[in-house]
Amino acid sequence: MFFDKEKHLKNKEKRQNEKQEYENILQSFEKTSSLESEKIIFSDKRNEVLIKKTLLGKR
Repeated sequence: MFFDKEKHLKNKEKRQNEKQEYENILQSFEKTSSLESEKIIFSDKRNEVLIKKTLLGKR
């Protein structure tokens, strides 16, 4: 069988969880950001950098 419905559903759930996790991280960075450019958010409080997702690349 070419299409495995169970595997497809697991992958779909995984993508939804990853998307929700990214949105949560993005929101927290936007709240604590000290500098923001088009694709990069710097947070001095967290001492971290977030590179926003793009259509062709995920980071």
